[in-house]
Amino acid sequence: KQLLKAQKKAQRRESLLKLEAEKKKLRTILQVQYVLQNFTQEHVQKDFKGGVNGAIYLPSKELDYLIRFAKLTCPERNENL
Repeated sequence: KQLLKAQKKAQRRESLLKLEAEKKKLRTILQVQYVLQNFTQEHVQKDFKGGVNGAIYLPSKELDYLIRFAKLTCPERNENL
């Protein structure tokens, strides 16, 4: 009886740890998507092209790669939802 309780408790703890790990992965993915989506905004692109407003200078070619990558990996948000 004690062993069964201990096993169930260990399984619950393991499930919670897995859930927390999944939440952390999802948060990281959403943060990366948010950053990438910002590269599709014109004013952000201007900042990086000029290296102004706290943005580092990025050559146009590298910025274009980031923009294309963002469009491929970040689904467009439907504002109606």
